[in-house]
Amino acid sequence: MKNIQFAFSKDIICRKVADFAPAGFLKLLSTEESETEVKTHFPGGEHRLFLMEVKDVPNAQATLHAHEKDEIFFILEGELHFGNRICSAGDSVSILAGTFYTFRTGPDGCRYLKFTGAADNSFITKDQYQANAPGNNR
Repeated sequence: MKNIQFAFSKDIICRKVADFAPAGFLKLLSTEESETEVKTHFPGGEHRLFLMEVKDVPNAQATLHAHEKDEIFFILEGELHFGNRICSAGDSVSILAGTFYTFRTGPDGCRYLKFTGAADNSFITKDQYQANAPGNNR
């Protein structure tokens, strides 16, 4: 069964972002975002799928950002608000690489699965993008 991997919930550790993320990354996040709990089901790799379970606290506002890889969110519980669109249990969202987005969790928070086609630890803020844009002479 070398081509089949299993991730059993009893074996997956739940961690708060504030407990493992580098200090420089934490500076980019809101207090609520640093309280996010994550469970990595499959850590991915350059050519391996990535799956993480995320549990955000109520009414948390995500920092405007983008990633280098496409991602899909599948909502398990609660709500994610993308502007005037509200996603709840059973809904999914596909976000293309390089797309800047933000969201807010609902009054009960949100638990969702985050899937990418390969591991992606990128987190690009609008300020970082603008500072590195071609023709920028900062």
